Amino acid sequence: MPMILEQRKRGSAIIVDIIGEIKKPQGSNELDVLLKQLLEKGNKRIGLNMSQVTYLDSGAISSIITTYKKLKKKGEMFIVEPSPDVIDIITLLELNSIINIYRSEEELDHHLKSQ
Repeated sequence: MPMILEQRKRGSAIIVDIIGEIKKPQGSNELDVLLKQLLEKGNKRIGLNMSQVTYLDSGAISSIITTYKKLKKKGEMFIVEPSPDVIDIITLLELNSIINIYRSEEELDHHLKSQ
């Protein structure tokens, strides 16, 4: 299944809805380009809705970590509604120790309102 990326505003954050598999040659490159564009536009809060992601490769992980590092001091990156496949990978790589994970958009809304 080809990957689909859609972005939308939710509160003070930009949410990127990702559907399908994030893998080379296109998927992880497209995600990387989009995340760089969002950073260049000055977005300080970027969330990845991964509820419909079935696979992510090392390129996707690299893009997520790079964006997290760039936002760490002046903003925030988070993952929303990760699919079971994504949770397995995030847990294995211990990314959940550095990147906030929100199980639902309602949970995210509560966080955004408290900031």
